[in-house]
Amino acid sequence: MSTRNTSERYLHGNEPLSFTKAYPEIEDLEMTVKETGFPGAFKETTEGFTMKKPPGDRFNCRKPRCKEGGFSIQDILGEMVRQRERSRKQELECPGHEPLGRSKRPCDHSFDITIELTYKSRKVDRRSV
Repeated sequence: MSTRNTSERYLHGNEPLSFTKAYPEIEDLEMTVKETGFPGAFKETTEGFTMKKPPGDRFNCRKPRCKEGGFSIQDILGEMVRQRERSRKQELECPGHEPLGRSKRPCDHSFDITIELTYKSRKVDRRSV
């Protein structure tokens, strides 16, 4: 499967948005994704993302034969923003599979995700205070 989606494409309904338009409340982002696989068969990789180099909406599994693997960055960030979460560490097993003749076997890759968010300050309407 191809590497991550490098576009800054996020969807709001059917409308594509850039990262900053999809998440206007985020001031700063530090995110790393470490992908590991079967020892000796795959060299561990780590990729970092910031506001200057934002992630795409999805991170795809780098295992060439993996189908339907990776995870939705958009889902994770959306949940964090809704909960005003500032920090998250998460481990995910790749949900993809490799074709194996007429059957398939689960992908052996996993992802260690670390995200740190800083939110823009909320403006307070002084007239209502």
